[in-house]
Amino acid sequence: PSYPPYPYPPKRNRSWVKYLLILMVLACIGCLAAMGILVRQIWGAKDDAETVIDAFMIDMQGHDVAAARQHFSDNGLRNVTFNDLEEMLEGSNYALFEHYSSLHVTTWFVSRNTSGTSATIRGSLHYTDGYTGSFSAVMEHEDGEWRIRSINITVPPNKMRGFRSTPDNSNRGTDTPF
Repeated sequence: PSYPPYPYPPKRNRSWVKYLLILMVLACIGCLAAMGILVRQIWGAKDDAETVIDAFMIDMQGHDVAAARQHFSDNGLRNVTFNDLEEMLEGSNYALFEHYSSLHVTTWFVSRNTSGTSATIRGSLHYTDGYTGSFSAVMEHEDGEWRIRSINITVPPNKMRGFRSTPDNSNRGTDTPF
């Protein structure tokens, strides 16, 4: 006995599955691109803020208080006067800036709130005389640029010993916040 051929059901059109897979792949590529842009912006902002702190250190090393003040935000300028910066160049305080060569950011934290974008930065300072210090700074994003709101510079006590203290700054120690 011979059997009649088995009738196969008609093929279903599953092209929608291909389109769904293509859409999912494109969505993943879009997410990865957006994350890449965000990471690049964050690292670029970190580099910009690092450049501002570096310029501040170089200006202070060169005794250019007027230029150093330009790196402060409006809020920072309310707390740090021209005289405050001038005092940082007197006596043993100048050890914070003398022989400065470079810095390295080790911690970078950005926050946004109703008053704007700010960043807390910590890192190390390197000096040509072999010393390594540290800094912590609060930066504010103003007019498209990062500016210093406050900065705290710390150097080892031995770096300060080479300077003679004056009565005005003999009690300042090695940890000098602005």
